[in-house]
Amino acid sequence: MNAPDTDQLPVVVIGAGPIGLAAAAHLIERGLEPLILEAGPSAGTAVRDWAHVRLFSPWAEVTDPAAEKLLAPTGWVRPDAATYPTGGDWAERYLQPLADLLGDKIRYGTTVTGVARAGRDRIVDSGRDEQPFTVHLQTADGSEERITARAVIDASGTWSTPSPLGANGLPTSARRPQPTTSPTASPTSTPRPCEPVTRASAPPSSAPAPPPSPPSPTLPTWPRTVKGPTRCGSCDAGSGEPGPSGSAPSGSPWWRDQLWFAVPHGSRREKFARAGGAALGR
Repeated sequence: MNAPDTDQLPVVVIGAGPIGLAAAAHLIERGLEPLILEAGPSAGTAVRDWAHVRLFSPWAEVTDPAAEKLLAPTGWVRPDAATYPTGGDWAERYLQPLADLLGDKIRYGTTVTGVARAGRDRIVDSGRDEQPFTVHLQTADGSEERITARAVIDASGTWSTPSPLGANGLPTSARRPQPTTSPTASPTSTPRPCEPVTRASAPPSSAPAPPPSPPSPTLPTWPRTVKGPTRCGSCDAGSGEPGPSGSAPSGSPWWRDQLWFAVPHGSRREKFARAGGAALGR
């Protein structure tokens, strides 16, 4: 998109509160076309939420000169500059008349969901500052829309996104999202392999209970016989002949012979195994 076309685009203002309406008044004063996108149903939606609260600033400090100049031809007169309005007074006697004057330059019930440069992303970045903005928005009926703008002014405020209570702008531990736990998850820490797993009972359900699962197969125990020479045949550990029917010799625990059977002759492990066998009363 070339420069002349970009100059014809509107300046999008997010929020029809006191700052957004004043920004629109200044844009009109400079000959620029504003387009205000307001998520609420009326001007000053956030201010109306605390309409009963009285401001600590007088009227002289809560009205904008450009907005007053824009309202003057309609016969609007600013209230007593020394008095202190409530939030409701501010919205009804200043913000709403200014919004009515702007007319179709304000779109209500429109939520901005994203702002980006047209045709640019994290990969394509060259010439980003020369491209117009693309404003992604969602209307009250749930439909989505995109608007191209020459500039964007964020005047949405912080009323709907208050600052966290924790230090450094972060939420406290009580306000952080907590991980969800499954009903069948263990309520305590992960048990040791030798400890039985205690699981929380599932919440009652009206659905019929599933059929019982088949019993787990029984794992075979370690064999008590050795299927090969029980000792090395070339050292003083034994003759190398298997015992009767392939079993370990009489009086020799089966796991001692299995220890010799698993260690190659002549290796460091064999010497270690021999030492270990002697220590075990071999």
